[in-house]
Amino acid sequence: MEYIVGDEAFYQYILNNEELLYFDPYKTNDDFQNWRRKRNEVDDYFYSISTFQGGLIPEQLSASTLISYQFLHGDFYHLLGNLFFLIFCGFAVEAALGAWLFLGLYLASGITGGLLYTLLDLDSNIPLVGASGAISGVMAMYLGIFRLRKIEFFYWVFVFAGYFRAPALLVLPFYIGKELLDYFLNPNSGVAFMCHTGGFIGGGALMAICYKLKPELINNEYVEENQEAPPERQSLAKIYTHIDQFRFEQAFNAIHKHEREYGKEFDLTLLRFQLTHALNEEARIESLIDLINTQPFTHQQTSKLANAWQESKAIHNELDTKDTVQLAMNLISPEHLPLVEEIFNRLYSNKPEDPRLVGLAQKLAFIFEKQKDKGKAKQYQTIADHHSQGNI
Repeated sequence: MEYIVGDEAFYQYILNNEELLYFDPYKTNDDFQNWRRKRNEVDDYFYSISTFQGGLIPEQLSASTLISYQFLHGDFYHLLGNLFFLIFCGFAVEAALGAWLFLGLYLASGITGGLLYTLLDLDSNIPLVGASGAISGVMAMYLGIFRLRKIEFFYWVFVFAGYFRAPALLVLPFYIGKELLDYFLNPNSGVAFMCHTGGFIGGGALMAICYKLKPELINNEYVEENQEAPPERQSLAKIYTHIDQFRFEQAFNAIHKHEREYGKEFDLTLLRFQLTHALNEEARIESLIDLINTQPFTHQQTSKLANAWQESKAIHNELDTKDTVQLAMNLISPEHLPLVEEIFNRLYSNKPEDPRLVGLAQKLAFIFEKQKDKGKAKQYQTIADHHSQGNI
């Protein structure tokens, strides 16, 4: 429908050939005029859409739309894709150029991309939207700044992740090849490949001008910094490389080594626990205890801890009361209340005299009080009071 409404040539043809259109001769009203009035209403709505208001339309080129089109996108995935590439290259380029120069060159690259797109199709009335031209310029600036310097590249394909070092210019042939291949193989894809190309050429040319006329604008101290990943990130990369190659025992040991050097962190300890599925029960018990004693900080992490516990029923009895009480304390929330009660009741039936159950009983009494469940609140408060008084 949008293509029909937006086809100016087709619309003009209808207007110029009214006599060729068929209408019911027995109707007393003027069908053509009714259609024309309705069509005007559709046009008013259609052209009020932001894509037409702020998009770059070659036959209506203006200075304002050369800027505004860069901040509009076709859909969420279009925006997400551009953000990915902006993050990939943008932070490093901004650090080298400074915020204001980066912004100026970013917008200028988008303008050059829009101009090349326009020059190749001056009569087009199809609006162009998206930051791809500007981001292509940022990529060219990135390559111009770092050139043959080896950069740490992170990769993540399905469950496989890691880092590799390569010259920044390695990106160039892949990028240009992809754009040209897409342009010739998908001419009707709706992707403005020539806008990308124009932005890339503009960004590269602007970077060359900066180096020639004002080299002091570039933060060479940052550029010359060792771009090698810090030791902690290199340590993480080794872990994921082992997992990538299905060396689970080596990955387990690498996590242990990482935790000794940089401290425990919930998600990494959880990964170590998950790796024990392929190892032995002793490693599983040790990892579960470590996971319980690594405080979860988010709702999602708490849910992952609950799942880990429920997946480990075979080793529940291998944990002492201290660790099991700590687990219950970490999980205590309305969402996991049935699980916490189950843990408490199992501990209470085995060791009702254990003083470590006092705090857990008080926590349960408090949360049931908040939920207006006075019966259970009283039940757990009574248990806590009896513990405190030494009556159990």
